[in-house]
Amino acid sequence: MKKMVMVCVSLGIVVFGAGLLWADGVLTTALDSPAQIVQARKAMMQAIKANMGDMAQKFEAGSVSAMSANAMGVAVMAQVMPPLYKETYSDVYGGKGKYFKGAAPADFEAACQSFYTAAQAVAAGAGKNDKSAVAAAMVQVQQSCGACHKAYRGKY
Repeated sequence: MKKMVMVCVSLGIVVFGAGLLWADGVLTTALDSPAQIVQARKAMMQAIKANMGDMAQKFEAGSVSAMSANAMGVAVMAQVMPPLYKETYSDVYGGKGKYFKGAAPADFEAACQSFYTAAQAVAAGAGKNDKSAVAAAMVQVQQSCGACHKAYRGKY
C-alpha cells in the first residue's frame, strides 16, 4: 500500500513538474497577442487537468490529506482565469469545436467563482482529512468544470 501511495505521489509530482516546465516555455509576462493568451489558457487547463488527476489518484489511494495543495492550486487558477477569457480568439485555436466560444464577463466570472468555491471546499476537507467532505466537494468541482465547458467550450 505504501509503495502504491509513493508511486501515485511521485507520478503526480512528475506530471505537475512537466506541466510547469511546459508552461515555462509558453507563458510570458506580457500577454500582448491572441496566440500568447491562447497558449496561457492551454497551459492553465493542462495544469488544472494534472492537479485534478493527481487529486483523483490521491483520493483513490486514501491520501485525502495530501490533496490540499492540489486543491489550493486549482482554486488559485480559478481566480486568475477570467482575465484570460475576455475575448474568444477562435481563429487562433486548431481543431473544430475546441475553442472558447465566448461568454458574458459576469457569467464567466460566476462560473470561475463556482469552480473556486468547490476547489476551496476540497482543500478544506483535505485539511481535516474528511474523506466524505472531499468526495462531495470533488463532485462540485467536476460539475463546475462540466457546466463551464458545456456552455463555453464543448468537450473537455
